[in-house]
Amino acid sequence: MFALADLGLLAQYMLYGRGTYFAEFSSPRYNVQLLFTTLGILLPLVFVLWISGDRWSFFGLSRLRFNDCVWIRVLLALGFLSSMLYAAPINSPELAELGDWYSRPITPTSKITALATLSVTAVWEEVYYRGYLVTRLEELTKNVWMGVVVSSMLFAAGHIYQGPRGVLFTLGFGLLYGIAFVHRRSVWPLAIAHWLTNVVIVMLIP
Repeated sequence: MFALADLGLLAQYMLYGRGTYFAEFSSPRYNVQLLFTTLGILLPLVFVLWISGDRWSFFGLSRLRFNDCVWIRVLLALGFLSSMLYAAPINSPELAELGDWYSRPITPTSKITALATLSVTAVWEEVYYRGYLVTRLEELTKNVWMGVVVSSMLFAAGHIYQGPRGVLFTLGFGLLYGIAFVHRRSVWPLAIAHWLTNVVIVMLIP
């Protein structure tokens, strides 16, 4: 089962390929292709979790609770703050090219398909990096914080196409969400906050 730990980097390779990657969120066709590719990764992952014999809640696939609103708000606040910091260096000519890894959706069709793609991507990343990896690494190392750190490093490595700034941002993002997962043991508030943060970065930040 632990061999699935390679899935994250393999999935990022399938989604983004080698080297520099440019996400054409302005293209509905690109968004639909990315959506189905992501579903092609998420569904087998869910199947593997299903046949593992463990309860869904073991991987953080438990029902939302009323107090999850608090978790979502806290993660959103921190996510929005970090998003502002992430976007700030773009105003610097020396660092501008580091943030140029996607095109903003403009048309109604591109916005709708981008929203769908970002939502599925947020779910699979939280189910895999937090729900699966943190849990399995905790079992392997007998140390939950080792699971958080290693899964966050793999999460950051999977975003290397975004450049050094993007890797540092996703590393911090992964650590924050890993800590939240350890305390809540549910991926759903994380996935919702993750999706909304991605929406802010891709669709709202000028």
